[in-house]
Amino acid sequence: MARNPKNLRVLRLGLGLLAATAGWSVPAAGQAPPGGGFPLGAADAQQVVVRNGRIATLTRSAMDLTTLTVHDARTGGELLRKSADPADRITFNGRFLIQRSSGGVSLLDIDSRADLMAFETTDGETVDGMCVGDSLLRAVVRRPDVSVLFTVNLDMGIGLTTTRAIPGTKTSAPIDLLCSDQAILVRAPGSAEGVLWNESGNVESLDLSQRTPLLLTSEYLYATNGSSAVVRRALTAGASWEEVYADSRAQVVGISADQSEPVLTVLQLLPSGAAELVSLARDGAVARRMLPSDRPWVDRAQWSLSQQMLVSAGRRDSRSWLFVDDIPKPAGSISPVGGNRGVGNEAGRKALDWLERQLSPPFWTRDGRSGRLIDSYEDDDRRGWTYDAALAAVTFTAWGQIDTARQLLTALAHLQGDDGSWPFAYDPDRAEAVSGPRYIGAMAWVVMAANFFEWETHDTTFDVMADRALRFFETFINRDLQSPLAGGISMGPAAPATISTENNVDAMSAFLWRGRLAGRREDGEIGERLREFVWQRLGTERPAGTFFFKVGATDPALYLDAQTWTTLALGMPGLPDPRLTSALDVAERQLRGGRGHVDGTPDVTGFRDSDTASPLKVWSEGTEGMVAARLARGEVDDARIYHEQTARLQSDSGGIPYATESPDGWSTHPSVAGTAWFLLNELWPPRNPFNPDTTAWMTEFSDRSPMVR
Repeated sequence: MARNPKNLRVLRLGLGLLAATAGWSVPAAGQAPPGGGFPLGAADAQQVVVRNGRIATLTRSAMDLTTLTVHDARTGGELLRKSADPADRITFNGRFLIQRSSGGVSLLDIDSRADLMAFETTDGETVDGMCVGDSLLRAVVRRPDVSVLFTVNLDMGIGLTTTRAIPGTKTSAPIDLLCSDQAILVRAPGSAEGVLWNESGNVESLDLSQRTPLLLTSEYLYATNGSSAVVRRALTAGASWEEVYADSRAQVVGISADQSEPVLTVLQLLPSGAAELVSLARDGAVARRMLPSDRPWVDRAQWSLSQQMLVSAGRRDSRSWLFVDDIPKPAGSISPVGGNRGVGNEAGRKALDWLERQLSPPFWTRDGRSGRLIDSYEDDDRRGWTYDAALAAVTFTAWGQIDTARQLLTALAHLQGDDGSWPFAYDPDRAEAVSGPRYIGAMAWVVMAANFFEWETHDTTFDVMADRALRFFETFINRDLQSPLAGGISMGPAAPATISTENNVDAMSAFLWRGRLAGRREDGEIGERLREFVWQRLGTERPAGTFFFKVGATDPALYLDAQTWTTLALGMPGLPDPRLTSALDVAERQLRGGRGHVDGTPDVTGFRDSDTASPLKVWSEGTEGMVAARLARGEVDDARIYHEQTARLQSDSGGIPYATESPDGWSTHPSVAGTAWFLLNELWPPRNPFNPDTTAWMTEFSDRSPMVR
């Protein structure tokens, strides 16, 4: 009979001995995965499980060699590697990796690299289903006379293993199970009956006719009802089923929720073959994300869904890949800077609704696709600015409005000139360029938006558009090695001899991330050289010991964007640079004002654009840029102060005015720029247009609750 794990040896070995005796190796740390994934090489994934930011994968090569690996989901680095047999199966909770083989079950601790336990089966016994929660492992062992459920307490190392006979099981029928630490559901695949045990010891038979169980949490059992609806029932005896989600056009194939269930995530297949992630908050907020159709969504072993991410197997460049998609956050998942006093939910949703209303009607682009542009202000002048459209595309992407973001980028591709450039402005209703100056900075934002979109969706549709733009930008890079400005990029056709700090950090992000996403080393190297140029040529320490960024190479004036956007582009969370600290502090001392007023709202505190601007002016776009920069440095309390001031400016229509009233004559109408930056700062983790990767925020600030000051 299967050995009781209570009586088995527990191996607590040093890493070297373990690698030698158990076949484990510890490879070197990997590099950051380009475009939300990483290669597995020539071997194909047979099973994928993601939990707590780690991915366990069972792969098989063309030579029928089976390997078990554990990767860091964000960096792609291998944590452990082990040989396996083709028939093996695995389950995983992020720390403990459970491997089922023909001889039994082994349990391995990823953190300590210790082989904690293994129980062996004897002739006539087969291990069927396995599942693991935070602290309990369950496995079904099928014997000639009856199937038995083993429960192992992982917290106790070799803790007591309890066994229970499973009533009504037949020796020829395999047994599957779902579990949480509070309950277990046991059933034969395809059976209309199941047995539910809860933590109180109650045993209940369930009618599963027309229902396919997919998930157990601390409170509910979730199942599909038919193929397009999600139902649940409480774990209490006699509870009834209730419908929580339905979409008649789709087939639900996966569900995920954490134990407290503030958000339920559904993975569903659409008739087109594409897949969609749908996240639903308890308050009714919904976020959606389209997924590529070239993934093995019909094979549940080839993808895995956790509360934070979806990992799926696939192929890229003739290699086997693991793709990592973040779970879209409903609008209820708000930033600490907006959530403490209710600003986040109400103000954020009003702002998002306003941004959607500013969109032009859809039109057919030159290549036959549906595009939309956006009107930059809520006023009588129907005009849009290219930068605003790109910023809106970033914002819609960040908020999970992927189709809208795609339409905006499609419309911008329609407006792109034959030389790869864009106009500075356009008519949103006619989808035509408005004659005027052209600047590299505004154009770079379109590439940044394409990069952000591709990072989120893995959709490479806009790679050609972005590449054409970068080739245009290259013609404005100073390549005179004798010039002190060698390596910098000018402002473009409108000012080909002028070097602007803002334009250089925009172009830096555009080149750097396009190079990473598309695998074009040359673009990445251009981005790195622009980074060095900004650090070496565009900073100043006047007066001595006070560092900030000049507005341009030959203009030492203090401008807000030159401090905040450089921080967003150059900064690294968890690696504070004193120069960036100084730049933001200089801007705060010299550009902050507290006398802004608009439409009856007095004494608004925020920032003006430069040290020559009116002290009465509070510029919403720039103020929210400071909020984003402070968030990028983990300074949540400081960021919240200014974000709440911006929220005071919100109009009844939901938009954020561009600026307060001042002699400078800037628009006081609700604006795309002010509203979009406000919305980016409503999300958690913070979204940075210059760096779409949220990895650092997830690790650095994960202990900060979005709802607690």
